[in-house]
Amino acid sequence: MPDDKTAETGPALEDLLEDALAQADDDVNWEDEVEDAPWAKTDQELMQEAMKESMASSGPNMGRIQRGDQVTGTIVHVGRGDIFVDIGGKSEGLLDATEVQDEDGNLTVKVGETITLFVSQAGGETVRLSYKMALEARDREAVRTAYAEQAPLEGRITAQRKGGFDVKFKSGQRAFLPLSQLELRRVEDEEFESYVGRTFEFLITKYQSDGKDLVVSRSRLLKEAQAEQREELRGTLEEGQVRTGTVSRIVDFGAFVDLGGMDGLVHVSEIEWGRTESPQHRLKVGQTVNVKVLRIDHEKGTVGLSIKRAEGDPWDKVGTDYTESSVYTGTVARLEAFGAFVELEPGLEGLVHVSEISWERIRHPEVVLQVGEAVTVKLIRVEMDKHRLGLSIKALGGDPWTDVAPAWMRGQLLAGTVDRVAPFGVFIQLAPGISGLIPNSDLGMDQSQAHLSFQPGKPVTVELADVDLERRRIRLFPSDESAQGERDAVQQYRKTEEDAKKGLGTLGDLLGGLKLDD
Repeated sequence: MPDDKTAETGPALEDLLEDALAQADDDVNWEDEVEDAPWAKTDQELMQEAMKESMASSGPNMGRIQRGDQVTGTIVHVGRGDIFVDIGGKSEGLLDATEVQDEDGNLTVKVGETITLFVSQAGGETVRLSYKMALEARDREAVRTAYAEQAPLEGRITAQRKGGFDVKFKSGQRAFLPLSQLELRRVEDEEFESYVGRTFEFLITKYQSDGKDLVVSRSRLLKEAQAEQREELRGTLEEGQVRTGTVSRIVDFGAFVDLGGMDGLVHVSEIEWGRTESPQHRLKVGQTVNVKVLRIDHEKGTVGLSIKRAEGDPWDKVGTDYTESSVYTGTVARLEAFGAFVELEPGLEGLVHVSEISWERIRHPEVVLQVGEAVTVKLIRVEMDKHRLGLSIKALGGDPWTDVAPAWMRGQLLAGTVDRVAPFGVFIQLAPGISGLIPNSDLGMDQSQAHLSFQPGKPVTVELADVDLERRRIRLFPSDESAQGERDAVQQYRKTEEDAKKGLGTLGDLLGGLKLDD
């Protein structure tokens, strides 16, 4: 008993072939028409003949198949150019073989395989089928389903236009992506071009006109993923950890780093061990960085991070790479009245006190140094508990107290210049880095008189009274000639004051031609 399918669709293909062969056997004149014998025909010719007969006998049933119909059939024969598909009833359809070939030209289907296709041409004696149309229909249905279920769907950004981008799905349908729906952060103008041609997952937020009017969002998916990552991160994030993140935003006071669902702040002071003038000079958005978690405030939802601490503390090198009495090259980082800070490497600075810059007395470090200048220094002191390094420049140039002073003898006359006048005497510079003191008791004058007689920079001749190399002290006497000149100057000054009191002229007039240096 024939099954239901046979009853509905008519004679099976095998029966048609047998009938055709039997009829041919009866009608053939074996002497005159041998060339028309069935064994002289190809399989394709026989299949086409059987198909024509089947279609001819199907009568009005053929009218049921129309262009655009979706049909499911079984591949019954693979020819050189066409593939024959049994689509049920009394009909077989033809499918262009190129539609089911891979990039190398190999077929991706085989005889006996069931396949879903679309009718691209119907009527007459031929039913043409299309696999590509079926794929497009499947993809269009996927778009409809993605919208209904609010599921992500993959699409490619094809072009930029005013206010956003064009997105194309596999179905060929196009959608509009507003610029505000591209990222969670603000996208700068110069970044737009980098998105064109890239494939992402999108959420369809608007579906109208049977899929002809589509609007999509990527940021909504990112926000959902971020929320999931944030919850996962909260359970594993701990202070002291070193994590990898991405710079998401840069501000004047630092940079925000995305740890994967949660942003943490790297303060400008935590970007690098050296001084950072601006975060923009060191970082850029999208840059991958390693950070150390400094603190977590679960109530406020804030995380403090450090880039420099993830790289290691340069102070760990002190005692190994940096030892006392060793000589190093550094850069003057900044100048203060009390000395110069020299950077040995990023995050490791030492102070050259003003007294350690030169053997000569200097008023301010800026007299001999400038910021950015490369200098050679000697490490003379390490204070690990305070993170302080004491450096010296003058220690590299020899010590005049051991090179010069030992050659001087008591009673020797020395040429020098006035350094400064102190309440207890006058300092005379004898050589770079060496000064001696003439006490007030040996000057024969008080401090006010000494200020008039001994002006800084004035050349004088002194007598060496005593040298204490251990304590680095030298006592001096005014030489007889120098002392007499100073006494004469003082007497002249006193006489001028007395004359002024007697009305012999103003003090300025009387001092106009007076030379106290003689």
